[in-house]
Amino acid sequence: MPLVKNSERLHILITGTIGTGKTNMLNELLPQIRLHKDRAIIVDTTGAFTDRFFDPKCDKLLNPLEKNSEQWLPWNDCFEAADFHDIASSFSNYTPKLDDFFAKNAELVLSEALKLYKDDKDIIKLIHTIIYSDNRQFAKAFRNTAVSGIISESALETSAGIQSTLGKNITSLQYLKPGGSFSIKEWFSNSNETGWLFITANPSQRATLCPLISAWISIAIKALMCRNPNHDNKNMWFILDELPALQKVSSLPVALAESRKYGGCFVAGLQNIHQLEAIYGAAECASMLDLFNSKFIFRVSDQVTAYKSALTLGEQEIIETQENLSYGSNTMRDGVNMNNVERKKILVMPSEIMNLPDLTCYVKLAGNFPITKLTMQLQNLNTAFVCEYKLLKKLKLVEY
Repeated sequence: MPLVKNSERLHILITGTIGTGKTNMLNELLPQIRLHKDRAIIVDTTGAFTDRFFDPKCDKLLNPLEKNSEQWLPWNDCFEAADFHDIASSFSNYTPKLDDFFAKNAELVLSEALKLYKDDKDIIKLIHTIIYSDNRQFAKAFRNTAVSGIISESALETSAGIQSTLGKNITSLQYLKPGGSFSIKEWFSNSNETGWLFITANPSQRATLCPLISAWISIAIKALMCRNPNHDNKNMWFILDELPALQKVSSLPVALAESRKYGGCFVAGLQNIHQLEAIYGAAECASMLDLFNSKFIFRVSDQVTAYKSALTLGEQEIIETQENLSYGSNTMRDGVNMNNVERKKILVMPSEIMNLPDLTCYVKLAGNFPITKLTMQLQNLNTAFVCEYKLLKKLKLVEY
């Protein structure tokens, strides 16, 4: 089943519990993206898509724990003052709702630390200053910086709290290798690049690499939003298979709302709404989900997710005729009164969504199109098959 033409920039949401067909659907979509020569950023938190679709001839891999990864350092994507803070915020667990003093100021301190070592790009010195230095050395390092008011030798307890918080947040930076030169922004803006960027982490690496992945996605989103909206920008796909498995990406809500004119096409997978609400909050979660105009809803096991998914699929207006009988003391006073009553009914009941078989989903496309039920075929793809363009043509894939 093809997507509505030109609707890919209105984003796609795939909802369903484990084993229902979300990954299988992406196995159908990704070869079509390759066939159309669109570029893509694949956030692969299981390794499945990298095994099947990674082409070493043209694609790039980002994972400091993998041998064939590109070597990245934070300074490679810091071209202006705001970039230091953007990257620092990706390594913070601060949320305005909790208003954690140490988490809030850890952002500022990391931003200043990145500026301290921007000339020599020394990741080892950065890590040593933040994690391994004692309280006095830590305070001394920031003596003539913008954070000297909160990091100082006269307030060692406060400095120690911020250092402890920051050290925990930047653990993943220890795996970066010195001398790395890869820049996500340069890869993004290079018109000669035709391949995909795979950002990976297997389940055992996910907790460690989540802050890095969040930073990389934020950098890519900023690069997307720096495109000229008046140009005919080619599609850039962001494939986020398990969105709640990632740390909060602060720039994602804005990207979903505004990236259409820059060529952004976001595809996200979701098991249940509670997972996303725990990360972004109920209000922002609802706002984000509303921006995915094409929705594929597989079986869910959670009643709340099933109910909200059913509401997403829409309602129908029903006119019912009600008949009322009245009886009098005389048979001539008996009567029949008939009224038409209008009421609304959900098109698909939550219980129907909760009982869908595997590989079957309800589809709501962008625009004025009816809801439909779709059953997919299981895709058995191997790495060599999906990486060869000539073999891709034999798939006879429909155009999106």
